[in-house]
Amino acid sequence: MNNKKGTALFKKKFTVCWPHNFSPNILNGGHFVFSLLKEIKNQGIMVDDIYLGNLKNPKNILATINRMRQRAEPYTIMHAQYGSLCGLTSLAIPAQKKILTLRGSDWYGASHGKPIQILHGLMQKSFTRLTLNKYDRIIYSSERMLSESQKRNHINTKSSVLPSGINLHTFTPLDKNLARSRLNLKVLPNEYIICFPVMHTNNPIKRLFLAEEAVSKANKKYKIKLITLTNILNQDLRTWYCASDLILMTSIYEGWPNVIKEALACNIPFVSTDVSDLAIVANKTNSCFVSQANSDELAARIINCIEHQTTTPREDLTWLAKQFSIKTIAKKLINIYKSTL
Repeated sequence: MNNKKGTALFKKKFTVCWPHNFSPNILNGGHFVFSLLKEIKNQGIMVDDIYLGNLKNPKNILATINRMRQRAEPYTIMHAQYGSLCGLTSLAIPAQKKILTLRGSDWYGASHGKPIQILHGLMQKSFTRLTLNKYDRIIYSSERMLSESQKRNHINTKSSVLPSGINLHTFTPLDKNLARSRLNLKVLPNEYIICFPVMHTNNPIKRLFLAEEAVSKANKKYKIKLITLTNILNQDLRTWYCASDLILMTSIYEGWPNVIKEALACNIPFVSTDVSDLAIVANKTNSCFVSQANSDELAARIINCIEHQTTTPREDLTWLAKQFSIKTIAKKLINIYKSTL
């Protein structure tokens, strides 16, 4: 069978469902999931988008499981978009093959914060690990996550690494002065702008306090303004990235942070704690830096990043983001589906 006929037959017989717990009513919540969903549909795959609803209530969980079991004909593939209770509940959906994507918090859980947050994180990890061997394939968001799983001998099933994708048409370089003008951002002479993107400033995993401490120490050498980016639509982030001199991340863990992919696509460097695969990326550039999780070293890396920009020609970082093109990620995911059957 030639490739074109094989692809057509594959599309004709292929039915997929995407159970998830990303509410469409939350700003930027699960944006990466919905973007990829749209793209694989554009590439000819029929997908049922199944929002599982609030899984914090046991009654809702049981009701969701019963609802999922009522489907008469099994899907070709059930692809759960998150671990924890989402991954556990999704197992009730009839399907020939079952795939689970782990995003980050479902794998690591919360080890810091208030007792209730730590307990919630422990439960997330426990539910995720309980379901791993019940799936035919696990997709990890980073090489780091896969390596950690292999070291702990958590799974016997097939594994793949596939980060979420970004729209390279949305995130492109923009002149810094133009970006600042559009934002009406007032910048003092010889002042540098550092952006810290975070959905919730009180999230203990993101450690805003550490970012503030590091910038305060770096301020002893350079005049720096730290801007926390919250409640900003995904498509508006580009202007903020391009208005900044660097992106700062101080997380305890990450799956594969989209804000870093998007910043690179805008040709903006980053300074980050050693999370996800960012050390691999930083080693491919002279502009980006990974640091230990202490304010002194982070401050030193911020200074390194600023000095590199002021003493050398601007380095092209956009090529590092091309691998995360939403179209490329969608094609890779479809190939994963094929290889799982």
